Amino acid sequence: MSKDKANANANAGGTWLGGASWATPSLHQLWQTLVPTLGALVLVLLLAYLLYRRLSRRNRGRFVVVAVPAADGKKRERLRLPVQRWVRIGHYDPSASALLLSYGTRGDVEPLIAFADRLQRIGLKPRLCAPTCFRDLVEGADVPFESIGVDEVDQPPEVFAQENGSIADVLGVLAKVYPQLAEGCLRAAERERVSVIVCTALTRSIAMHVAEKLRVPCLCVHFVASDVPTRAFPPCEYMGISRRALRTLPSSVHGLFNKALYSWRGLQIVRAAVSTGLAAADGHFRTKVADLRAADALQSLTDVTAQPAFHAYAERVQPRPADWPSNAMVCGFWRRAQTQDSVPEALASFMRAQPRDRLVIVTFGSMQIPDELREAVVQAALAESCSVVVCAPREPGQDVTIENKGPKLLYVRTSIPYDVVFPRCACVVHHGGAGTSASALYAGTPSLVIPILRWSDQPYWASRLDAIGCGVHVPRNSLATDEALRRGIRRSLQSHVHARAQAVRKRLKASLDGASIAAAILKQYCEELS
Repeated sequence: MSKDKANANANAGGTWLGGASWATPSLHQLWQTLVPTLGALVLVLLLAYLLYRRLSRRNRGRFVVVAVPAADGKKRERLRLPVQRWVRIGHYDPSASALLLSYGTRGDVEPLIAFADRLQRIGLKPRLCAPTCFRDLVEGADVPFESIGVDEVDQPPEVFAQENGSIADVLGVLAKVYPQLAEGCLRAAERERVSVIVCTALTRSIAMHVAEKLRVPCLCVHFVASDVPTRAFPPCEYMGISRRALRTLPSSVHGLFNKALYSWRGLQIVRAAVSTGLAAADGHFRTKVADLRAADALQSLTDVTAQPAFHAYAERVQPRPADWPSNAMVCGFWRRAQTQDSVPEALASFMRAQPRDRLVIVTFGSMQIPDELREAVVQAALAESCSVVVCAPREPGQDVTIENKGPKLLYVRTSIPYDVVFPRCACVVHHGGAGTSASALYAGTPSLVIPILRWSDQPYWASRLDAIGCGVHVPRNSLATDEALRRGIRRSLQSHVHARAQAVRKRLKASLDGASIAAAILKQYCEELS
C-alpha cells in the first residue's frame, strides 16, 4: 500500500478519539494530546508542593525542640513537642505562675508537690490547685495552695467499694462536682497571671478549656501508662483480660489486639461521658462560663492527642513503647525529697520488737475500702506467723491514733512516712496506687497488690510489679477464700522476690530524679515559646 493511500484510509476512518471509528494516532497527534496533559499534571504537582511548603513554614513554629538529660544521666535526649493551636508564641512571661491542677486522692497530690518543689528550685513560681482537704499538706511543703472548688474527694461506697465498678460509675460521680471543679480552676487561673498549666488526668478537659481561654500551654501528667494507644500493652483495666485472651491468639496479632482495646476503651469513655451528663457539663462550661466557641469531636480529639504529656514513672519499671509519639514523655517517678519524719514511738518500738523478715504492713492509702477486706488480709498474715501493722482510717470521734490489739498486731490511724517505714518490713500489702507502688520499689520491699478499682491504674501496677518480680498480684475477685491471700503472702516473703526488689531499688536510686527532669522540660518548653 502506498503512503498516499494509507493517509486517505486514515482520513476516511475518522479522527483519533473524535470520529466515528478508531484510527491509529500519529506521533504528532500524541504530542498535541500529551503535552497539555503533562503540563497540567506538572502544574498541579507544583501547586501542591508550594502549598506544602507554605503549610510547613506555618506549622514549623508550632513545634519546639527541647534537650533534656535522659533518666540514666548518660546522654541527652532531644524532644520535639507540639505547641497547641491557641498558644501565643512570644508572650511567655517567666514571672507568671505555673498552675498545677489535681483532683483525686493523696496519691494524685503528693507527686505534684514534688514537682512544685523542683519548679521552685529552678526559679519558677508554681501554685497547686487541689481539694481544700489537702491545704495543710501542700502548704506544709512551702508550696502556694489554691482551692479547686471542693472540700474533699467524693468516694461513695456504692461506687468505690464494689468489686466490678465501671468507668461510667466514676464519671457519674465526677459529673456531680464538675461545675464546682471547673469554676474553681477558672477562678484560680484568673486570680494571678498564669504562664502554663499542668494537670492530672481527671482535670484534663477543664485545664485545656482554661488554657485556651488564657492562651497558654497546657501539659498533662499521668502516673501510669496513659491512654496513648500502643501495641506493647493494653489499657490498664484490660491487663488481665488481654493476658487471658492472648493465650489463644498467635503472637502476630498481640499488638493489633492491644490497639483494638484502646479504641474500645475510648468508645466506652465517650458513651459514659454522654450518659452520665459529664459531656453536657463540659460543653456548658466551655461555651457559657469560659466563653469559648463550641468544639467538635474531631477538634477535641486532635487537641488531646497533640497535648504534651508527662508519664511520671521509671522506664526501668515500664519501658517506653516504641510506637508512642514524641509528645508522650517518660521522665521517672515524681517523689518528694527524702524526709526525716519521725515515726511515732509506739510504732517504732513495735517494729523493733518484731522479726524484720516476718513484718507485714497493710495500707490502702486514702482509698475507702470495706472493713471486711482489710480484716481478711490481717487474718491471712497472722495465720502465716507474721506481725502486722495496719494503716487504717480514723473513725469519727476517735482520738486514739495507735492501738495495740495483740503482741503481733498494731493499728495505726494516722499517716506514716512510707520512706522510713517500708524499708524496715518484709512485705507491703496495698492497693496498687502509683505513689504507694513507687514507695515500695524505692524501699526495695516486695508488694502484695490487691487492686480495688478495676478501671483505674491499680490493675496496671499490680501487673507490672508482678511482671518485674517485685511483687505478687492477687485479684480482688479471687479472695473468696483465705487461701489466695495466704498463698500470696507466702510468695511475697520468698527470698528471690526480696532479692529482685533490692536489685530494682538500686537501679532506681541510680537514676536521675523524675520530677527534676520534668521541671527542666517544662522550663525549656516555655522558654522556647518566648
